[in-house]
Amino acid sequence: MNLTEQAVQEQLDNLVKRHFLRTVSGFGNRVTKYEQRFCNSEFGNLKLSAAEVALVTTLLLRGAQTPGELRSRPSRMYEFSDMAEVESTLERLASREDGPLCHPSGA
Repeated sequence: MNLTEQAVQEQLDNLVKRHFLRTVSGFGNRVTKYEQRFCNSEFGNLKLSAAEVALVTTLLLRGAQTPGELRSRPSRMYEFSDMAEVESTLERLASREDGPLCHPSGA
């Protein structure tokens, strides 16, 4: 994917208008930072646990992953206790009533 800075900014502005993102400002920030609001907020119907957010975020950023990779890679967002916790979280994401948020590779 090859996007111009203008194209990215237009999409960020669109997501801010739809209340899926908000700008975060702080003392000394030289650039605008954004924070998601699409889940676990008053602006979205999507409610996810911390473990689910960590897995979805990692899958969106990195693409398909093995459960072992998904146990270690999102460790800054959530610390999985064991592989069983990763697998049960993946199963919850795959079997959501409002539609799956992940699926096994090759399925």
